[in-house]
Order: sequence, then structure tokens, then C-alpha cells
Amino acid sequence: MHPHGRRDGWRVKGLRWWIMSALSEGPKNGAEISSWIEGRSEGFWRPSPGSLYPMLAQLCEEGIIKKCEDGRYRLVVGLGPSFWRVASGPISVDVAMNEVESYIAYIEDLAKIEPDKVRGYSQKIKEMAERLQKLAVNQRYF
Repeated sequence: MHPHGRRDGWRVKGLRWWIMSALSEGPKNGAEISSWIEGRSEGFWRPSPGSLYPMLAQLCEEGIIKKCEDGRYRLVVGLGPSFWRVASGPISVDVAMNEVESYIAYIEDLAKIEPDKVRGYSQKIKEMAERLQKLAVNQRYF
């Protein structure tokens, strides 16, 4: 079982296909890809940033997609042998840190294309930043 509860295999395996399908229509940033998937699935599924952004990074590493200077991703190649590969295993601190980074990237993307959805969260962002700062400087944890 996935450490965060049940994770539907078709969603994880299918995310690669969804991303490549979205990008086959043209470059998109993470938030745009997420909205595209939600629309194409008729509201049935919107991938979480914790799934989407690591998969985008993986596809970039594999040379399947490329992140452009404007923050959008574009398809570089077609389907390849690594297309259906799914990463698995227990969650680690590294995985958790990557998920946090992924959510930050999602909020940054969303702020660019739908700023109204992010407005009003300034205080929450400050509080979270303070908690992370305390963790970073508190040596008793390390």
C-alpha cells in the first residue's frame, strides 16, 4: 500500500500518458496540465502536485519532455520504453522534500495563470515559511 493510503495504479501509470497527451497539444505549465487532465477526465481526476511535478521532473530527466524558460513543458519525443515505468517504494525524507517542492511549484504556476485562486493565502504561506526556516536553523534535529 502507498504510504499516503491507497493510490490507484491506473492513475499513477496513466499520469505519464496524460502528461504526454496534454503536451501533444502544445506547451503547458504544471497547473495547466493539471487542469487539462481534470477537463479531459470530466472532473473525475485532477492529479495532485505531489504526483504531477515529480513525474514532470522524471520525464525531463528521461528526455521525453523539456522545461522551457517560460516555465512551460513541451514534448520532445514520442512514446518510449520508459513510458509506463512507475516509481515505487517507501517514502523517504528526500521524497517528502521533493513533494513539498512540487507543491510550491504548483502554487507558483497557479499564481501565474489563475491568481484569484492563490489570493488570500499570504498569511498561510508566511506561517509555513517561518516553520521551514525554524527547521532549517534548529540544529537539534540534525
